[in-house]
Amino acid sequence: GLMVLGLWAYPLRGLPLALGLLAYGLGIELAQAATGWRFGEVADLLADAVGVAVGWVVSMAVMKVLAWRIKRQAADPEV
Repeated sequence: GLMVLGLWAYPLRGLPLALGLLAYGLGIELAQAATGWRFGEVADLLADAVGVAVGWVVSMAVMKVLAWRIKRQAADPEV
């Protein structure tokens, strides 16, 4: 969800956004590992990476559809 919102806000900053979100996920896992009652897991970090990738793909698909519709409407205002 954060990747989708981030790309909609900053569509040209995909890679820095993705890296930042992965760093955030890594920070959370390290913080959990530092406690005595939580565990930092690589699987959770991999799940974060999958979520970032899925969010990126979904955002790009939605933005392409919206751009296509805007372009089509500009060419034929009655649509």
